[in-house]
Amino acid sequence: MAMTQLPSTMGHATAGLQETALSDDTLFDLALFMVPVLGTIQFTFMGSILLSDLLVPLLISAGLVVRGVPAQRVVYLTLAGAALWVLSLVASDIFNNTSSHNYLRGWTRNSLGCAYLVAFLCATRPTPRSLSCLIAGLAVFLGVGSLLNHRPDFAWFTKMGGGSAVAWALCVVAMWRFRAGRPLLPIAALFLWTLVAISQNVRSLMTTTFIVACLIAASYYGRSWFRRFSLPALLGILIICGAAFGSVLALSYSSLVSSGALGRVAQQKYNFQARGSTLEQIWNARPEIRVAMAAIADSPIIGNGSWYSNPQIAAAELIYSSYLGDDPDDGGKASAIANSDGHQTMGHSTILQSWVEAGILGAAFWLWVIGLCVIAILMALRRPTILSPILFMAATSLIWDSIFSPFAGNHRLSDMAELALVLVTMVAHQRAARAQQEYQQTYAPRRYVDALRVSHS
Repeated sequence: MAMTQLPSTMGHATAGLQETALSDDTLFDLALFMVPVLGTIQFTFMGSILLSDLLVPLLISAGLVVRGVPAQRVVYLTLAGAALWVLSLVASDIFNNTSSHNYLRGWTRNSLGCAYLVAFLCATRPTPRSLSCLIAGLAVFLGVGSLLNHRPDFAWFTKMGGGSAVAWALCVVAMWRFRAGRPLLPIAALFLWTLVAISQNVRSLMTTTFIVACLIAASYYGRSWFRRFSLPALLGILIICGAAFGSVLALSYSSLVSSGALGRVAQQKYNFQARGSTLEQIWNARPEIRVAMAAIADSPIIGNGSWYSNPQIAAAELIYSSYLGDDPDDGGKASAIANSDGHQTMGHSTILQSWVEAGILGAAFWLWVIGLCVIAILMALRRPTILSPILFMAATSLIWDSIFSPFAGNHRLSDMAELALVLVTMVAHQRAARAQQEYQQTYAPRRYVDALRVSHS
């Protein structure tokens, strides 16, 4: 029996609807852009709430139903570690009888971080378009957030997120130029942006942008050379080369700032922090580290609970240490610290903050994240793809934030977006390397045998 034919006009209309309908990939890419953008809208309720916090559960539901979490062991282990990070904070709060105001804020903050991670993992595909949508939204989130929440000053804008937004945009350009085989222009632009960061005395942006530019250049122009080494050997080479290039950058910066070329305030700050050995210089740059270590020593296993603060420890560590310099105003600074609420107890570091709050298991998760970023960088150096510039930026920025920035405010969105980018691009690199190995094992011997037959005949 013949099938009934649709009228031609109805057929054309159906085809038009199919062409104009948005695919799942397009909808998810739009969501990846809009969720960070909506994060720029904030309000206060027991803490800082982002508008995106209210929408991310919807993205999780849609992502799990339509796509699911990437079926890779490294993704499952990371999600298990994130869950353990949340549960260890809950256990610490129960053990320490933390106030409801603090533990509700702590549980919400960490749970939202995990929610963003799952949502971005489900929605992001390892394609240039999908990654570009997420990074565009992240750049708007960082740049607009810096303009809205801080004073209108270019140096402050560069330091508080605007500089990272520009660096992310340059890495997206590098990804597309990788595809065309001409990445020199964005690499040069990243080095130029490093000089801008130096001129504004923004050391975090200076360091991360310089490292990313070096990694992109090394992966593209030295990939055949890096492929000869195992991952441990490549790690050693990376440490040695990083120390050499880092010394050059540090010497250049120190000579500029000590001469007063970057301003009087930068010179005074540098002269104080540059006293003593290398370890003392790090502690002078981040005096909160000493406070966090003292708090960790009190409860290294179970932790001290959500939003822990101890004014006595903060005052003792910061006043009776090398915090006071030659400036007579330092006495006023010491009094202010002594009368503060002890917020320095968190250590201004995600890994130390997690250790202070949630104990050793909380710190273990962020140690895993740092190790994951290092391995992802090494893999991308050996076998780079067009996604490598994104991976380098995400991994480098996440390592820096894990060590030197607290997990608070906007970091629950930006840090988890970076972790999702690392995982998605890392899985893509693993699949590409596996496919290349399978191709060589399958076809290279046949070509070799055929070549031998031809030569003998």
